[in-house]
Amino acid sequence: MLWGMNDRDIITIEPGKRGGRPCIRGMRISAYDILSWLAAGMSNEQIIHDFPELTVEDIRAALAYAADREHHLVEPPRRRKKYRLGDLLRGIKPTQLHTEQFPDAMGGH
Repeated sequence: MLWGMNDRDIITIEPGKRGGRPCIRGMRISAYDILSWLAAGMSNEQIIHDFPELTVEDIRAALAYAADREHHLVEPPRRRKKYRLGDLLRGIKPTQLHTEQFPDAMGGH
């Protein structure tokens, strides 16, 4: 886990506030807001100047929360099972196939 117990006190989620998005200490400033400001090139100092209710720890907690979420969201790609056409068609009688059901496979339009 990338974010610690202190961060859990900073990042709060309330169903009725900001659509249940993670916010900073119960305020209406979301972790996403902070990430957007940082991505737009604002420095910690600029963010705190514009929003004096925020602290450097709040900004760090938003970054840690986002990093932890990203870490848990990324999964290795799953291998797809490969099927042969014969396996897919096994047990199907030719009279059950209609060209309008499979236009690409049967050369139809």
